[in-house]
Amino acid sequence: MALDINSLAQGISKHVSTCTSARFLFTTQASFESWFRVELVPVLVELGVDYETVSPDYTYPSTRYKADLVCSGKGGRTLIELKSFVSGQDANKKDRYPDQIERLRSLLAQDASIGQVITFTTFQGYSPRQITTLIGRLFDSSQWSMVGPIPVVDEYPSLQFLIAGITKIH
Repeated sequence: MALDINSLAQGISKHVSTCTSARFLFTTQASFESWFRVELVPVLVELGVDYETVSPDYTYPSTRYKADLVCSGKGGRTLIELKSFVSGQDANKKDRYPDQIERLRSLLAQDASIGQVITFTTFQGYSPRQITTLIGRLFDSSQWSMVGPIPVVDEYPSLQFLIAGITKIH
């Protein structure tokens, strides 16, 4: 089962708006990648992913690199990478994230058991122009379907997110 990234985007916004810790998330200039990884799980389950198939334990073949989440369904495994960018704190992330994105894309092409790859990227304190420029450097729009950038919740527009995905056509 391939995940619909539009439904995933709507689901995460709806879910996050109900979390008591969300206010801290929106008002703090810090990276919360692990928080989003945990909070994506109930959203995935709500979208029909079997809870038992969701795991933070996937190592890319012949590497020591790990995906943030993996889940399984009828269409194969879905790998999910998360990255949280915070204005003024991201030099290393900006250098490493393109490699992670390419690793996902390549694995989708090479591994028959992978049916979909998804990135969940947040931008805290970036201007719309800065976000657009960074997205243009990271994602080839001819290969990646994208939803966003949009506010995680409308009340706090300084925290934006983008979901990008590629689904293998069988």
